Amino acid sequence: MAFFTWDLHLDLVFGDVTLASLFDFEPDDLAVDVPIMPLVEKIVSDDRARVAQSIHRAIETGAPYQETYRIFTRSGDVRTVIAVGRCFRSIDGIPSTYAGVVVEVTGSEAFAQSDPLEMHCRAALEMAELRGKELVSRYLKSALGALNQVGTKRL
Repeated sequence: MAFFTWDLHLDLVFGDVTLASLFDFEPDDLAVDVPIMPLVEKIVSDDRARVAQSIHRAIETGAPYQETYRIFTRSGDVRTVIAVGRCFRSIDGIPSTYAGVVVEVTGSEAFAQSDPLEMHCRAALEMAELRGKELVSRYLKSALGALNQVGTKRL
């Protein structure tokens, strides 16, 4: 799971080493800042307009964003990712910061067979269990139960 923050006023993206690796940047490149366009240019052209429209809508409305799209690597491989984010506003209501996560799902059979909400809950459950967060694990199992998924797939 890769994390990012985009300063809309400066048009600069800050991301972790996982995001840098996923988008084929040097590990420290996104720790300093990079304009958004080099990341957007990695998106497969067939997906780019749809993704741009969704991001624009999220910036205008403040609604959560979620898109599945493909990105190119230097080697010519294509990766499929799910990006989830939200645009935050200043006290004056002006869009200022866009933050989110990107998860690679390339070739994931589980992704193809499940809805994104279930996938994110399962990923969060796995992290909670790895960190020994029993209460969080219980809540996530309850959420998965509400999605009618508990028992049909391995937790």
